[in-house]
Amino acid sequence: MVVYCVSEKYLSDEPYFSEMAHLVPSHRQNDHTLNDLAHKACKALGIDRGIAHVEIKIKEGEFYLIEVGARTGGDGIMDQIENAFEFNPYYLHIASYLGVDLSNFKIPKPKRTSSIAFLKAKAGKIKKINLPREFPKELTSIKITTSIGNESVVAKDWNAREGVVEFSWENHFFKEKTNLPIDLANTLSEQIFELE
Repeated sequence: MVVYCVSEKYLSDEPYFSEMAHLVPSHRQNDHTLNDLAHKACKALGIDRGIAHVEIKIKEGEFYLIEVGARTGGDGIMDQIENAFEFNPYYLHIASYLGVDLSNFKIPKPKRTSSIAFLKAKAGKIKKINLPREFPKELTSIKITTSIGNESVVAKDWNAREGVVEFSWENHFFKEKTNLPIDLANTLSEQIFELE
């Protein structure tokens, strides 16, 4: 069993903790304590093939196991892994279930940092959707998922998002947690969504 990728998760304000962005690889990619806890959690549940998605909250240096699933990551994480590592992780997932010998498989080193973030308008009725004055150089895609006249609500779950943006930092890896995905998404959201 091996840790393929550690993703950094960005959450909305309490009390909801809605996921607002993901970044791969995390600066914690080689954190032995984190990786060991993920291994132990999978082993305890008998997960012995395929990709497992393990969520661990780190608060004040303490590690809290939140979720362990015998499934791939969701919320666009797998696309970000493929972009960062230039390798489709679904290959590993499927190959392990088909009995392919993966003992000599080497996990590729990441080529870049990749992130998905979610656009969030302030609470209120959307009056206008604007084209931003300029786009950040890291932006690789943008998709608006709301319409004029829709009600924007507090970010309490995945359904409270107004769009999706993806970013890429070529040959760059963050040494500590960065707020860039959230900051860039928030700046774009302020430019794009006008409320009544």
